[in-house]
Amino acid sequence: MDTATIRRAIDELDSVFRSDMEALPATAWEQPSDCDGWSVAGAFIHIVMVCELLQDSLARGRAGDPGPPLIARDGMQAWRAARGERLKEALTQSPGELLAWYDRARAAMTTELVAISDAPAGAQGWHPIGARPLAWVQDQWLFEVALHDWDIRVTLDPAADIRPSIQAAFARTLPDRIERGFSAADDPAVAGTYRIKVSGEPPLTVSMQVGNGGVAVLPDGAGLSTATIHTDPSALGLVTTNRRPVEQFVSAGRWRATGDTTRADAFARAFRSY
Repeated sequence: MDTATIRRAIDELDSVFRSDMEALPATAWEQPSDCDGWSVAGAFIHIVMVCELLQDSLARGRAGDPGPPLIARDGMQAWRAARGERLKEALTQSPGELLAWYDRARAAMTTELVAISDAPAGAQGWHPIGARPLAWVQDQWLFEVALHDWDIRVTLDPAADIRPSIQAAFARTLPDRIERGFSAADDPAVAGTYRIKVSGEPPLTVSMQVGNGGVAVLPDGAGLSTATIHTDPSALGLVTTNRRPVEQFVSAGRWRATGDTTRADAFARAFRSY
């Protein structure tokens, strides 16, 4: 899926997310979100801060600077502390003020997303896990908004899924992010090759090798798999970011394994929060 298609999904998601947040009554902003320890307002503020972080990363990356922002150069602990203070300060603002902040951040992000196509070949932007290609940074923005939009909506609607209209694009952000939340790369009971068949239009098949202390995405058409998992983008995203247990989707017929089902079950249970 090319960057223009991902950007269209971002624009579509932004529109409905922004509209839904504006429609929330002030009391709903104070309710707990599905993100442990964050209210709806806190989850929203996190999204705005991520938007600013990734927009700055793209801008500096296009200019040849894939390093961390200035405050992070004093160490990640100082960076996280500064972000914590900024979030605490923002929680004193009204929903209207927070929405205006989001609008400013998103306008700057839109400019940077459009400019990716004109960036120097090989340009990279910064993320706390390290420098990544600019297209990865763009995908990270879709990944973040899709999940935190769900964190907010599921508070009000327990049956909520990742937005159906952007699920195909969201699915394509997942392979490059699965390793970060995976906790069993050294467990021999989970070692093997897993083929994940994700429904959608278009469908997606991802093969992953677990073992030797890591998780690697294999080229298309990889050989025999230890197990095959059949699922959908929303279920895959919510399981691999440890937002919902796999049993919820098994019982709903949205997660089915064939082959070595014991290993497939261990694989599905090995994820921790992203």
